[in-house]
Amino acid sequence: EFVEVENATHLHRKGFVLGAMSVKVAVRCRPFNARERKKGADCIVRMDGFSTQLGLPNSNMKDTRNFTFDHSFWSFDREDEHYSTQEQVFEDVGVQLMTDVLQGYNACLFAYGQTGAGKSYSMMGGSNDERGLIPRICERLFEEVQEKSSSTWEAKIEVSYMEIYLEKVKDLLNVGEGEQHKLKVREHKTTGPYVEGLTTHAVTNFEGVKALMEDGNKMRTVKSTLMNDVSSRSHAIFQIIFKQVQTTQRDRQIVKTERVSKISLVDLAGSERSGQINAQSTDRLKEGNVINQSLSTLGKVISTLADVASTGKNRKGVGGKKGKKTGKKVKKAFHVPYRESTLTWLLRESLGGNSKTVMLAAISPAAINYEETLSTLRYANQAKRIMNKAVINEDATATMVRKLNDEIKMLKEQLEVMHNANNAQANTTSPSLLMRQSSQGELVSSEMDMHARIQVGEKKYMTAEEISAALEQSENLVDELSKSWEDKLTSTLQMQQERTQRLAEMGIVMDEGGEIPVGVLAPMNRPYLLNHNHTINELLVHYLRLGVTVVTRMGTKFEPTVIEEEEEYSTEESDYIEDDRVDGDKDGDCGDDGDEDGGDMVDEND
Repeated sequence: EFVEVENATHLHRKGFVLGAMSVKVAVRCRPFNARERKKGADCIVRMDGFSTQLGLPNSNMKDTRNFTFDHSFWSFDREDEHYSTQEQVFEDVGVQLMTDVLQGYNACLFAYGQTGAGKSYSMMGGSNDERGLIPRICERLFEEVQEKSSSTWEAKIEVSYMEIYLEKVKDLLNVGEGEQHKLKVREHKTTGPYVEGLTTHAVTNFEGVKALMEDGNKMRTVKSTLMNDVSSRSHAIFQIIFKQVQTTQRDRQIVKTERVSKISLVDLAGSERSGQINAQSTDRLKEGNVINQSLSTLGKVISTLADVASTGKNRKGVGGKKGKKTGKKVKKAFHVPYRESTLTWLLRESLGGNSKTVMLAAISPAAINYEETLSTLRYANQAKRIMNKAVINEDATATMVRKLNDEIKMLKEQLEVMHNANNAQANTTSPSLLMRQSSQGELVSSEMDMHARIQVGEKKYMTAEEISAALEQSENLVDELSKSWEDKLTSTLQMQQERTQRLAEMGIVMDEGGEIPVGVLAPMNRPYLLNHNHTINELLVHYLRLGVTVVTRMGTKFEPTVIEEEEEYSTEESDYIEDDRVDGDKDGDCGDDGDEDGGDMVDEND
């Protein structure tokens, strides 16, 4: 039976190339949520071994669609003997991923599904036994490091955490005010796509990773929609750089071999139909549209890569050229639309590239979510056809630094040639440009054009400014890649101290280790509102902006005069005005003394 199911699962592997492996796909079904129980929804999902069955609504599971995946996790009923716990999901998915990483491969795990399907629970989870895949993978990684560490083997770990919100990348671990919103995605022929300015943090134990993870989770963009009260409105990518250094002695020479693996753990934002988003909120609609567009691009990438894997042998040529054997025209090669979305651009290597990738599809068992569940299962069914070509990454950093240094030298030579050529052209009545050709680059000039055209590899540069920008980019990459482990560790500790200091300025008191918030005090030099939310047992602090703050009821239309009055106030002061249409602040406490009338809203010094 096992062989029969395995053959059914991997029929798409016919004709696969040596060294290629398919994306692993797992599906997990969660229990009913409060909304589904309130509506009396029926369960239309059934799992048996590797098989997942989806029944049509009101068919009593007599008319079903059948899918086969690498793993089918039944987490619908805790009383069921087949119930899949967080531990079992990790053992089936995470342990194999850890094995691949220790061998030196890149790895990627991403969770996909509609909003509220259980993606964040599977990836992050809760506390103790409810921990998700990301904390379990990090904890197991340090356990392996501690067990394997010796005089001939050591490992160094760095982490970064970012989110993609409205197609913009934000660093979740950067405490600098405003800096985390200004990140740009770049691409270099040596490193591939990367985020410029993303902070990486050196860590020596799991507690350090856990603290950074919790700090980043607090910075994530989470909003309420009709489908989910705490819906993730952004894609979150937690990255781990795992470097292994093996020391061996050959005769009298000591040789160090490095293997560098990149682990990308991705919690995607949930897909959602516009009718299920808060229609009265334009922000939610905008977020939903951007999320759906991003996930649609991911779907196109997966579909194209699946087609490449299944029919790629017949489409190696470009349109118009004839095949050698048949003499017939070969169809145009596939175009994979990675650049249509920031998410797919950053995950290019994980999808169809150098990575061992696992997709976790989270689904709802409720009949009212039939369309979304079917869409997710079709998505997952296509993903398992993708073929990646993962290789062991040995001495990756040293190779990249060497290539970058060669490129820097070449760019400097060409920049000097261009300056000399332009100077010669400016100083002569009959322009005659200086020509020079290097082994890797070529300079081409024209008497009609003051600018030279430089070609370095596959890239062409038209102006000195373009060459200078490329030179600066390569030098910055070399500086980042050449940082010592000690420098990175010192930088991480410094950023943690800055984070604690900034939290203190905002009125948040941390414990002695600077990791766990233990209380809230009056913020320094800022007016604020306090509101105790009894439903989530938290104290919310809302800071008032510079200028005029008007407190009124929801739905109130403000007159233009309010905006005009705001401009008359000094930007160095912040005043609180209570609208006379409000009887008082009934939703929460205001100021330091908690008066409901909001009288002591602003500190006297402000």
